[in-house]
Amino acid sequence: CAGNSIPSDYSKSKLDLYKSTDHGKTWSFVSSIASGGRPKSENGYTPVWEPFPLVADNKLIVYYSDQRDPKYGQKIVHQTSTDGINWGPVVDDVTSSLYIDRPGMPVVAQMGNGNYIMTYEECGVKNCNVAYKIGPDPENFGSATSVDLTTKDGLRPSSSPYVVWLPTGGPNGTLAVSAYGADRVLFLNTQNGEEGTWTVIKSNTEGGYSRGLVPMSDGHSLFVISGGPLGTDKTNSVTYGIVDLRGGNSDGIVTPTK
Repeated sequence: CAGNSIPSDYSKSKLDLYKSTDHGKTWSFVSSIASGGRPKSENGYTPVWEPFPLVADNKLIVYYSDQRDPKYGQKIVHQTSTDGINWGPVVDDVTSSLYIDRPGMPVVAQMGNGNYIMTYEECGVKNCNVAYKIGPDPENFGSATSVDLTTKDGLRPSSSPYVVWLPTGGPNGTLAVSAYGADRVLFLNTQNGEEGTWTVIKSNTEGGYSRGLVPMSDGHSLFVISGGPLGTDKTNSVTYGIVDLRGGNSDGIVTPTK
């Protein structure tokens, strides 16, 4: 488990890694992945944000948003480790030629064909619209082409995307993407992420900032969990529901529970 360790005086940000060997009952500190400055999501500050871990080729890869490079307001990077303690150099995954742009909130999933997909938000001139990159090497997204996620009907989701792959819905399986700006819907793709082949369904689960998606062991059910809306003036509750994607892009039967 990786998260942002921030002191009470908000003087710095630090991405820390913890581990559990008893299914989450107890946890122990492993290492610090990256350290940054004051946690303010404004250009000119130098924090690190939003770690996402992935295991590939016997390595632990942690992707995160990085404001420390003076050439960019924010960029997406990763670092790798073979022991969880010693971390390799910072590698760029997504950058923009415009300083004011803030690509962030990376999530990565492997598809059935072996390729990897990274979804992220493009804040700045693109208003946090969701984009993605696909490639065979999870350590080389920097050379992959960025694609705007757009449905066949021209709908563009925005903000805090999350992506997973399920082996249902046809020979290529199904990519499922959630986004905060699209509330309760899900975006699906059964063509290995091919541009222009995304569809949208109502998920019948609660909307929320940075919803998490977990494919279930049956291969066709998707667990969706939400922490509610973003903002200090909001009253949040954690909700979850199950979306059944069996038989294609169906809405399934969903019962959100608080």
